[in-house]
Amino acid sequence: VRYDVLGNRVVFPIRDFEGNLITFKGRTLEEDYTEKGIAKYLYYHNFDGRYFLFGYYENYFDIIDSEYLIITESEKGVLQLRTMGIYNAVATSKKRISEEQAQEINDLGKKIVLAYDNDVTMGEIKMELSKLNGEVYYIKDTFGLLGKKDSPSDKGYEVWNKLYQNKFKLER
Repeated sequence: VRYDVLGNRVVFPIRDFEGNLITFKGRTLEEDYTEKGIAKYLYYHNFDGRYFLFGYYENYFDIIDSEYLIITESEKGVLQLRTMGIYNAVATSKKRISEEQAQEINDLGKKIVLAYDNDVTMGEIKMELSKLNGEVYYIKDTFGLLGKKDSPSDKGYEVWNKLYQNKFKLER
């Protein structure tokens, strides 16, 4: 992770499944980015993200060794979980799981835990989980621990762990 001083962005690499560098993605640190007309996220070189899962290459062996695969909405979630010692996570880099990402996830044969932001609706959660095979779970804050836009990993390990331990199984 780096800092782009000219763009005032946190920048991190995007790698393919073999570890090859594809591009860099930057997130603005400007508080009023909307008012200034600044994009929240910016790819430094355009690419087709539907073929990639952020963190897959970096966490591959931990994912293989784990019973569960955690799927976050953003790259930030994967990075935050790493700081908590949790290495079995990937990010879709958006709310939607592409067909290509779903195929890669399903091929792993893991139990899935969707850990999307708190503002994602149950309808959206069910739609994304319907793309995945096997046992699928989701994290939903029923305790009021998160703000509207927070992800389950935003408030630190204790909050993450409480939410994760109280995950819900999707009944099909």
